[in-house]
Amino acid sequence: MITWNRCVFCGVVLLSLVMLEWGSAVSAEEAEPVIEIDAVWTEFDGIRHEIFHASRQAGRWSDPEMVTDDYFDNQLPVIDRDSQGRAWLAWTAYDRQMTEIRFTSGSAGDWQNSAPVAAAMATNTAPSLVVDERDAVWLVWSANSGGPDDIYYAVYRDAVWTEPALVHGENDRADVLPTITLSASGSPVVRWQALVDDGYVDLVSEYVEGSWRDEQIVEVTGDVGAINDDEEVVLPEFINNIDTLFLRI
Repeated sequence: MITWNRCVFCGVVLLSLVMLEWGSAVSAEEAEPVIEIDAVWTEFDGIRHEIFHASRQAGRWSDPEMVTDDYFDNQLPVIDRDSQGRAWLAWTAYDRQMTEIRFTSGSAGDWQNSAPVAAAMATNTAPSLVVDERDAVWLVWSANSGGPDDIYYAVYRDAVWTEPALVHGENDRADVLPTITLSASGSPVVRWQALVDDGYVDLVSEYVEGSWRDEQIVEVTGDVGAINDDEEVVLPEFINNIDTLFLRI
């Protein structure tokens, strides 16, 4: 059994150096302020939900921007950034009987047109993503075609998604609400909930040497959903729907 201490958000500390030469202080060229926090959420426009984004740099929030503008009802957004600072955003898009995972990438004011990830099943929802050290985008989500949900994953490398595949083995239970992070060694780790007997248990699996390890039961300790103790995030007033808010810190 694994003991899991939940850490929802992680901060970034940036140190700047001042170089002294010939007895005089010479300041280095000012760097672009690091993006400290990304916020994505949904807002209802009277017809459907759209995805919005804002970021915080040097303690100041950018103006909110609408990322989607289409005929889908867009929900459950998540976001991460690669080593070049490019943002990767995924969400659930509803359209009548179809539910798919869509994604885009870019930065403020310069988002690519959204596109679907190859559908694993008829219903695809609840995405989570992380960008690894080689800038590959790992995406997990819940999917089903009328039966119990399963957890699928796909990886975006060289501008192509891999075919969706199961994180766990074939089973008859419901597997839902996946989240993906990176281990200390940089390996993708997926955590989700599984319906076992009369209740849900937390499971975890790590991707090592080309395959997912056998799932293990997680024992939850600590405050579930707590922000790290180093910083309390003060949200801007323009974020109206905190129920759908996802923060990358």
